[in-house]
Amino acid sequence: MLLAIEGIDGSGKGTQTGLLIEKLRSSGRTAESVSFPRYGRTRSSRLIARYLNGEIGRLDEVSPYQAAAMFALDRLESRDYLEKLLKTHDIVVLDRYVGSNLAYQGARASESQRGELLKWIYRLEYEMNRMPKPDASFYLDVPPSAAIRHVARKEARAYTDRTHDLHEQDLNLLGRVQFGYRHLTEKGYLGGQCYAVHCTNRDGTVDSVAEVHDALWGCVLAFLALMAA
Repeated sequence: MLLAIEGIDGSGKGTQTGLLIEKLRSSGRTAESVSFPRYGRTRSSRLIARYLNGEIGRLDEVSPYQAAAMFALDRLESRDYLEKLLKTHDIVVLDRYVGSNLAYQGARASESQRGELLKWIYRLEYEMNRMPKPDASFYLDVPPSAAIRHVARKEARAYTDRTHDLHEQDLNLLGRVQFGYRHLTEKGYLGGQCYAVHCTNRDGTVDSVAEVHDALWGCVLAFLALMAA
């Protein structure tokens, strides 16, 4: 079974993926995680690092089609590894997947281009590259302003020496990505059964890691029960 955790940069995907793996294992299931891009493990991840560090050009100088192809190639290089994990584990949890490509590159496209771009990314990833489709996707809905603060508190990352990469530094872009994720989740386009995990309280403050995990775990249990029915 393939589960994807999605959300804007700084939404806590890596943290929640790790906690979910622990919870699944403690419940008796064999589980493993994969984080995309696979920095240091694929050749294309080096190109993605250059893109996110601004070495290829500004966002307005790199077309969303070019960027989408880079991220898709990273997954294509990882397809055999992912398929092997799916054969040897009950559940594989992904920290980002195709939904991230759809949300981020769709947010960079003009309104007139967006529909055709999303269709192109979907065909590239699932039809041409034959990536396995997720059984369920879980979107962590965190406000962009809070997400940027979370990014600033992250430890050093292998692919960049910057506090914020090309995507993370643009609050307007993250706002458009959030809108895109919400649309993709609502319409069921993230892949498989789609769940929105709301990560803020009624007063607008961001939930704690434990509160988000409880909400995510509740969605995962609901999906597992649906599959078992």
